[in-house]
Amino acid sequence: MGRGAAQPATLRFPTTDEFVALPANRRVLDAQRRAKYVLMLLSGDQLLATHMMLWGTLRLLPSEQPRAKEVLVIWHLDRDEDLRLTDQLRYARAALGPPDIATQRLDLDLDSLDLDALDPSFTTDVLAKWRSVLCTVLINQRVLVGLGIRDADESLWLAQIDPRRSPASLTADEIACLHAAIVQTLTESA
Repeated sequence: MGRGAAQPATLRFPTTDEFVALPANRRVLDAQRRAKYVLMLLSGDQLLATHMMLWGTLRLLPSEQPRAKEVLVIWHLDRDEDLRLTDQLRYARAALGPPDIATQRLDLDLDSLDLDALDPSFTTDVLAKWRSVLCTVLINQRVLVGLGIRDADESLWLAQIDPRRSPASLTADEIACLHAAIVQTLTESA
C-alpha cells in the first residue's frame, strides 16, 4: 500500500497524518469480512479495520478515475490502483494500528459476534428458537450478524417469504432458499 487521503471525521485511530502515512510500503497479508466490518491484516502487525455502517463500500478503481464526492478514504496501491472507502451518508469508519487498538477504536469485539449471515452453518435451528417475526430476527445481530434492514428485506423478497412469518414456521427448503437469497444479496451489494 502507499500513502492515501482521508476525511478526518471517518477516522477513529490514529490521527489523519498518521493514518495516511502508516500503510506506506506495507502488504496486505489477509482480508476478511466479519458482519459489516472488513479487516485487513497488513505487514508490520498492523490492522486496517473498516466498518461499513449502512452504505459503506470498498472499491478497487484505477488511480486516474476522478474522486467522487462520497469517497471518504483513498489508499493508493501498486499498479496505479486505489482502494476507496465510499459512503454517501458518510457514516463508514476506519481505524489503523495494532490489531487490539484498531478493533477497540471501532468498538469491535470479534468474540461477541455470533453466526455470520454467510456462514454455511446457518440452518433452520438458528432461527427456530426465536419467536419474533422473521424480519426482526434476521436483523438482530445477536442472532445473525451482517444483515441490515435493507439486506433482510431484499433477501426475504428474493426468497418469496413473508417477513411477518415466524422463523419456526419455515421449512428446510424455505431456509435453504432464504440462505441462498442472503448470500446473493450480500454478494451483490459488496
